[in-house]
Amino acid sequence: MSRPVLRGVCPQCSRLLSVDAAPMSLSDYLDQLDVPVLVMKDDVRVAGYNEAARALLGGQRGDLVGLLGGDALSCEFARLPGGCGKTEHCKGCAVRHAVTATQETGASMVKIPAYHRRRTPNGTEEVRLLVSTERMGRFVLLRIDEVTPAHRRKETT
Repeated sequence: MSRPVLRGVCPQCSRLLSVDAAPMSLSDYLDQLDVPVLVMKDDVRVAGYNEAARALLGGQRGDLVGLLGGDALSCEFARLPGGCGKTEHCKGCAVRHAVTATQETGASMVKIPAYHRRRTPNGTEEVRLLVSTERMGRFVLLRIDEVTPAHRRKETT
């Protein structure tokens, strides 16, 4: 079985670290990883995340819990009518597809290229991501392996 997010954690240990059984233990474990990892629910809402994800996405600990993925990632399209998951742009979102496909099939995805337009205080920044997913019980772990700025554009509002 491929373990792209929790490398080296066997299935038995994964069950011991399950979000339902011991959320603090999973949180503590994830905080030891030096890459951003988000725990995603089946409705693509954030159930938890590690310190590296908080540092990448900003905010205080706990601020992202309950947000839809696009809102947590500050996706430019998440603020359109309908919100995250409901716009024409969401159909082609590689991050959303990776999370939902892993949730539905149980198959992990490894270093999937994704292009993301995120809101920043200085406008919109287009970034390239490499994401990996792994199902853990009812949840999907989303690992962000790389964030490379593509280019920036100023907002015209």
